[in-house]
Amino acid sequence: MKCRVCGKEIEEGSEFCRYCGASQKKKRKPTWRERKLERERETAEMIKKASLTEQDVLLAVPTGTDGLEMRELGETRKTYIKTVIFAVIYSLVTAAALAGLVLMIRLDTGALSGTVRALICFALLLVLTGFGATAAEKIYSAGVFGKMSKSVRAVKKVSYGRAPYVTNEGRIYQLVCNAKCMACGAGLHIEEFEGRLYEVCDYDRTHLYALSIADIYKNMLGVEVGEESGESAADPKEDKSTGDNADAAENAETGDNADLANKISAGNEDETGSAGKSGGVEGDKAKENAVGKEE
Repeated sequence: MKCRVCGKEIEEGSEFCRYCGASQKKKRKPTWRERKLERERETAEMIKKASLTEQDVLLAVPTGTDGLEMRELGETRKTYIKTVIFAVIYSLVTAAALAGLVLMIRLDTGALSGTVRALICFALLLVLTGFGATAAEKIYSAGVFGKMSKSVRAVKKVSYGRAPYVTNEGRIYQLVCNAKCMACGAGLHIEEFEGRLYEVCDYDRTHLYALSIADIYKNMLGVEVGEESGESAADPKEDKSTGDNADAAENAETGDNADLANKISAGNEDETGSAGKSGGVEGDKAKENAVGKEE
């Protein structure tokens, strides 16, 4: 027999070639399930590489707001309403495409040839896939914008391929990154991890730069905010609630002190009355003793 790799003559039944060392066993083709598991493993690895982890962000280098652009989109409430309308429209088109596809499959349309019917089903399937994905994205975006419209200030990245959104006192902005990687010069994009923003290199994901939400609000919108939640450090609602709580605590403390003072005063009066009473009894006894002596 001949070697499967080098082609030289080897002994019949040999498992390996004595010249090149290649295995002579026939490679078994992977089954459908094995190929499916391999694709799932590769997809999981790709998703893992495309997502930030806690170990990745520990190596992030702090950076400023150079290269960032704040694009105003309008009022947060109007953006939310517009997104809801688009979500409803895309959902209706998706439902219509699904209904049409079901009808084309189940009903007997003798007037249409097999080719035309197949083309119509294919077109409906494309509409269902495209509009369905867009409808899901719009519904999710509407939920995020709805939450952002209820807060004074918020920062949120809606989807992977879009820049994060920033809200400030009823206005919504999109934070666009035009900066370049300081390590390799490639472009950067912004990703979110546990409420914080990071600039990630398009060429090498190990090149990370940590953005400060406080610096973004201060340098680009002129507002002093906290680092964690993006809430204003001088929020009038917070100040009012803090003042109310302080007044309530002070009033409660004053009331407690007054009650304590009244109790102490009442106790002193009881002690004084008891002392006076005991003093009067002792005086009566002294008078009785003096009268006895005189007698």
